[in-house]
Amino acid sequence: MLLWQARGAAEVRLTSESSVQTVPGAVMGVVTVYEGQALWIPVRTSHELRVHPDSVTVPLGFEAADWGTILREPTLLTVDRDLQHLMLAQHVTSSSAISSAADITRQLLALIEKAPMVSEDLPMPPDGPARQVAEQLRFDPGDTRSVEELAQARGLSARSLERAFLRDTGTTLRQWRIRCRMDAAQTLLHGQEPVSAVARRVGYSHVNAFRRAFAREVGLAPGEYRRQALGHS
Repeated sequence: MLLWQARGAAEVRLTSESSVQTVPGAVMGVVTVYEGQALWIPVRTSHELRVHPDSVTVPLGFEAADWGTILREPTLLTVDRDLQHLMLAQHVTSSSAISSAADITRQLLALIEKAPMVSEDLPMPPDGPARQVAEQLRFDPGDTRSVEELAQARGLSARSLERAFLRDTGTTLRQWRIRCRMDAAQTLLHGQEPVSAVARRVGYSHVNAFRRAFAREVGLAPGEYRRQALGHS
């Protein structure tokens, strides 16, 4: 859950199964959330909310079974303009019949995580529109736009974008994108969300297609990779 303090202030008492704070900015205990801030509350964290008089707190819920994230500790965030716009869009689409073609939930999670889930070893185009596309896909590996749509957004033809990726990274955009998604998936699999939630986060609507792609790229099934990563036999 994300608690957005749209006006005034609120106090949130947090209790968790784990007392270890592993994320920079993680908080626990009684937290005061002021106007212009938001508080991320992960799964398995109980909370009690007291909203101050003349204050407005907007709760935004995320189904843990549907969405993987690297935010695993309570975290206090500053709400900038981009985050506010996405939270407003998320609130509208989740509480009304108005829908959006964009995957707002995935974009919102990527923004509040603040750090790409993808390895720094992934080769990047040095500059230009190809670099901009690569940075967007590192920020949001689950971006489902086609090569043609990604190219059009940067004023390129799909062929020009593909040529630039092959020249600058030594691999096609399709291959680069798969590696980007599998890098992100490996990071997400260190959490406890279902494999289906990880698949959806990195752009796969069918979990079996994700499992096949992950096994081809990593050499292990997602479940086996998670067991090894978490030190389980």
